[in-house]
Amino acid sequence: MLLSTLLKRHLTVLLPYATIILFSAACNPTKIPTAEKTQATHTSGSVNPLYEFWKNYNFNDSTYIQDQSEQRLVDFIAAFPQYPITDVKDAIHHMLEKAESNPGAFTYFRDKYAHYLYDPNSPLRSDWYYEPVLEYLTTSNSSTETEKVRYKMQLAMVKKNQPGTTVTDFQYLNSHGKKENLHDSKGLTRVLIFYDPACPHCKEIMNQLKSSELLNTLIATKQIQIIAIDPMEDKIAWKEYQSQIPSNWTNGFDHENILIKKELYSIMAYPTLYLVDDSNKIILKDPDHGYLVNFLNAHISGR
Repeated sequence: MLLSTLLKRHLTVLLPYATIILFSAACNPTKIPTAEKTQATHTSGSVNPLYEFWKNYNFNDSTYIQDQSEQRLVDFIAAFPQYPITDVKDAIHHMLEKAESNPGAFTYFRDKYAHYLYDPNSPLRSDWYYEPVLEYLTTSNSSTETEKVRYKMQLAMVKKNQPGTTVTDFQYLNSHGKKENLHDSKGLTRVLIFYDPACPHCKEIMNQLKSSELLNTLIATKQIQIIAIDPMEDKIAWKEYQSQIPSNWTNGFDHENILIKKELYSIMAYPTLYLVDDSNKIILKDPDHGYLVNFLNAHISGR
């Protein structure tokens, strides 16, 4: 099935790609890594190989934590795509359980996980991998009752529209005044963009996307559709912004005001992008726009 193949490839290359961004001067590599790592399997009853990252780590030595922690955590996160999500979840919970022996270490790693996996500005951001962190925090004795309430709310949001799930349907008004549903475009791969007309960063990112020769070719050959959605409830501002949206894109407005009010999607910053396959399954959730284009080039173009 196309989705499962693309999802596996996405999980295999996403975090190594993001790690390159984080520790190099270049913002976006020009190509996705071509070598795919084998998706490892974890034999039931065997020791989870991800445990090795923390096997000799002293969570009770504050000096060691200061000197050794951040790079080790980034390497740990970057290894996740090599393993099934069940192993990743188990390893994260195992590591946090060990960290709880030292309240200072636990707080440090809790905050670093949020910084790398949940901050919308982090190139390592991934709801897929932050979900196990939140699952642990919602039941941890190291979390206060107030914190547990907050973590449960965050967990509910990150679980929405995860890769591999059916994208949440909603109705929008198109630039011709007609009402359409997202699921109406089933049968075509879609790039979904949530944007704010008042957001300069949205304009910058969308200008880069609309100037992409690859995207324009994929649109012209009916391999993808780009749907830009304004959920900001200001219809006048949306209409005034229409000239900024390419004519070969679909420009939509949330006329029912439900995307934000009902929190149908986890939108932490604008623009937020999704890649949806031809059967309404999500392939990419909130990818960097450069990664999105490279992914399409590697896995959609010429299909």
